[in-house]
Amino acid sequence: MRVLATTLVFFTSIVYCQIADFLIVEDPSALTIYNKYQQSISDQIQNQFVPFTPFQIIEQDELLTDQISHASRVLFEDDIYFILKEDEDNYISDKNEYYGLFENCKLLGDTIKILRNNRVSIFSKPIYLYNKNQHMYLDENQNCIRIFKYKNLYYLKMPGDSTVFGWSQLPRNGWEVSHGSQLSLHVIPDNLVSRLKIRVDAANQDYENFFGYFGKKYNTENRIPYWDIEITDYEIQGTLNDPSFAENLKNSNRYLMQDIDNLFLGSNFTLMYTDSTFFVKPISRHR
Repeated sequence: MRVLATTLVFFTSIVYCQIADFLIVEDPSALTIYNKYQQSISDQIQNQFVPFTPFQIIEQDELLTDQISHASRVLFEDDIYFILKEDEDNYISDKNEYYGLFENCKLLGDTIKILRNNRVSIFSKPIYLYNKNQHMYLDENQNCIRIFKYKNLYYLKMPGDSTVFGWSQLPRNGWEVSHGSQLSLHVIPDNLVSRLKIRVDAANQDYENFFGYFGKKYNTENRIPYWDIEITDYEIQGTLNDPSFAENLKNSNRYLMQDIDNLFLGSNFTLMYTDSTFFVKPISRHR
């Protein structure tokens, strides 16, 4: 889990603008991938990761529960996975395979239909944009899912007996939208809200006991820190009543954030936080 030193504007823009980063891997079998419980995945799950699988990045770098291993937390087909890393910039891999990180992609999630033969083509890597020998043309009436847009390119999924992913410019008059966006947001379950409130209330009680004790002992009126939380169906926002407390509470708040993150591990929600704020928000995803 990574501490994000950003502003509130950043958090809200991520939620409402449907922007995400993607890791695209040529041969996912070369990587070490764990499931949402941070355990090795089965061969059956591994086989669903076809060449050039797009993994939506939820956390670029975080420490796993063993407190040793680093990984990226990613999303694919509505499931959370962890891709293990050997250092900050590289993933543990059996081969020297291509993978690319694409930032600030606009999530789409709609379905398009190809209108003409030999009009819309796909290619496996952006560097092949002008290399027609690397292009495969799609057939008329073929349906594709637009996963995201990156700059002037679209990343497509071609469903079928064998799923194919690829980039395309999607030239005009060669396609049309046949089904609207399937992007989904999820309502935060009541049981997770209750567990979070219990954990935050316990932290606030600890602060009250600690600061109250020393206030009485030294006959001083110390202002007591506490977390104020606002809850909606789709988001939870926590704010420390005075940001100046953050420095002295750095260690205790780190454990608090780890506990909150564990509460939502494997769910449709993710935690982002600074020293004095945190957000639990739905993962922007496509289906």
